[in-house]
Amino acid sequence: MKIAFDGVRLAKKPMGVTNIGISIINTYARLCPQHTFYILTNGELHPEVRSKLQMRDNIILVNSPLPVFGSIGFLWSIVKFHRLLKKIKPDVLIAPNFFVVTWFLPKKMKLVLYIHDMVYKQYRDTMQLITRLQMQLFFDASLRRAAILWFNSAYTEQQFIYHYPDIAQGTLLFTGAGINPGFLQRIAQPAIRTNPFYGKTGRRKDYLLFVGTVEPRKNLAFLLRLFKTLDPDKYQLVIAGDPGWGDMRKHIDEILAEKDYPLDAVHFIGYVTDDELIALYRDALLFISTSLNEGLGLPQLEAMACGCPVIAPHNSAMIEVVQGAGVTVKGWEIADWKKAIGSITADRQHYINQGYLRLKSYQWDDIITRLDNYLDGARRYSYQLITCS
Repeated sequence: MKIAFDGVRLAKKPMGVTNIGISIINTYARLCPQHTFYILTNGELHPEVRSKLQMRDNIILVNSPLPVFGSIGFLWSIVKFHRLLKKIKPDVLIAPNFFVVTWFLPKKMKLVLYIHDMVYKQYRDTMQLITRLQMQLFFDASLRRAAILWFNSAYTEQQFIYHYPDIAQGTLLFTGAGINPGFLQRIAQPAIRTNPFYGKTGRRKDYLLFVGTVEPRKNLAFLLRLFKTLDPDKYQLVIAGDPGWGDMRKHIDEILAEKDYPLDAVHFIGYVTDDELIALYRDALLFISTSLNEGLGLPQLEAMACGCPVIAPHNSAMIEVVQGAGVTVKGWEIADWKKAIGSITADRQHYINQGYLRLKSYQWDDIITRLDNYLDGARRYSYQLITCS
C-alpha cells in the first residue's frame, strides 16, 4: 500500500502537533515494512525534525517547494500538494494537521484526517487569526472528504460528534494517541542532561513545572495567581514553552508587576530541547497544568514518563489522561489547588508509580496496528495486536 503523509509542518520547529505526526510516521513505517510512505514537504526538514524522524527503506522524502514563496506552507498546500499526490497515486493520505486543501485531491485516495481538538468550535476566539481563517475555509470540507476521522482522545471524539452529528454518522471514527517512542527512548538512554533551570539559577530548588505554549487557553494567569499564595522560599515556578499569541503576555506582566509578587521565584525559560525537557521533568517536584481545554495532554504524559507526578484541571481530555494517575482539580478555588499540591507532595512516589501505569494505555504500536486494520477494512475495535501483515 502507498501511504502519503502531509509534511507541510515538518520544515518548522517541532511542537505538539508535529511531534504527533513524527510518531505516526516512525511507528507505522517500522511496523509495516510492506507499505511505502511518501512524506510530502515544502522545504528542508527542520534539524530537530530530521533528528527525530527515523528514516527507513520504505520512507521516501518528497521535498518539492514552490519556486517562489517556498516557505509559505499554506500557499504550497493550495498550489503544489495535489499535483504531487496525482503523480504518486497513493492509496491513502494521512493528514495530521486538522485539514487539507481538498481541491483536486485524487478521488480514489482515502483521506485519514487527524483531529487534535475541537478548539475551532469551543474556543474560536483564542485562536490566531490566520489559523481561524484557514479552519473556516477548509476544516468542514476536509471532514466531509475524509474516509477515516482520527481523534487523539475520547473527549475530542465526543465533542466532534456533538458539533458534527451528521458527519459522524457517515464516517469511520478512530481514536488513539500516544507518547512519542523517540522521546521514551531518550528517557531510557543514560546521558548527562543539563537542566536549563538549574543552569540559570546556579542552585537546586524544588519547583513546579508547566510546559506548553504561552497562549490564552493555557490559563497561566490563574497559575501565576495560585503561585502567589505559595511560599516562595519553598517553591519555585518554571514555565517552559514558546511565547504564543493574543494578549496573554500583557496579562502575565500585569500579574508579575503586582505588589509583593514573588517575581524572583518565577522563571520563563522559553523553548527547550527534548533532552532539556527530560531533565526539567525529572527534577521537578510536580508538573502542573491549569489549562481551560486540552484535546489530549501530551505534556502530562511526558511528565509521567519521566517520573514526574501531575496535577491538572478536571476538564476536557485531561480527565481521561490524568484522573487516577495524578490529581485532577474541579473548579478554580485556590484552596482546592493548594490541597492538590499537598496531596502530591505527601505521597509523591504513589503518583509516580500510577503515572507509569497510565502510559500503558498510550502506546503507538497498539494504535498503529488498529489503524492499519481499519485501512484494511477491519471493524471498529475488532483487532488483534500483531505486527502488520
